[in-house]
Amino acid sequence: ELVLSKPSFSELVHGALVPSIPDTGAAVLGVSILGAVLMGHNLFLHSGLILSRMPAGRFQSRKATLHALKYSGIESTIALLASFLLNS
Repeated sequence: ELVLSKPSFSELVHGALVPSIPDTGAAVLGVSILGAVLMGHNLFLHSGLILSRMPAGRFQSRKATLHALKYSGIESTIALLASFLLNS
């Protein structure tokens, strides 16, 4: 379809090499996409952090498990709050 539309080669190269935001709607969309990507990565990263903080043995004390979950929850909340602020 690109061949059928016959775009100007110079405008095509210029658009590919020189970044621009045509209007404010595009800026909001770009920030939203960035925030959505970061939010997903934060969820994935922090789920891995929780697993790395869990006690080594399966039958560790309840206190150690709650301690690990507490600090993992705090870290996840801070990271997701930062992503939320970026989206809003």
